[in-house]
Amino acid sequence: MEPELQEGSWALLIPTRGRMPQVGDVVVAEHPHRGGFELLKRVAAVSSRRRLVWLAGDNREESTDSEEFGPVGADRVVGRVVLRLRPGPPRVVRRDPTRLWI
Repeated sequence: MEPELQEGSWALLIPTRGRMPQVGDVVVAEHPHRGGFELLKRVAAVSSRRRLVWLAGDNREESTDSEEFGPVGADRVVGRVVLRLRPGPPRVVRRDPTRLWI
């Protein structure tokens, strides 16, 4: 599978603030063994009772995820991705014939 975000893409996050992520969410989480290093991964499984999250990369052959480092604590999940902007040339959208919106 190809990665969800290509190089140069942008992602808008909503902070989790203690909310447990759900399976299928795309999240940003702090790497469990490299403090300050953040990962963008898909949630593969959750344990609400133990507050653990298993993360999986979309490109399984190239990914560093829970198969390598195990589950992460829910407190390491920074936020959930709610919007992705892909790279590409700017597009002009005409909403009003007298103004251009980029």
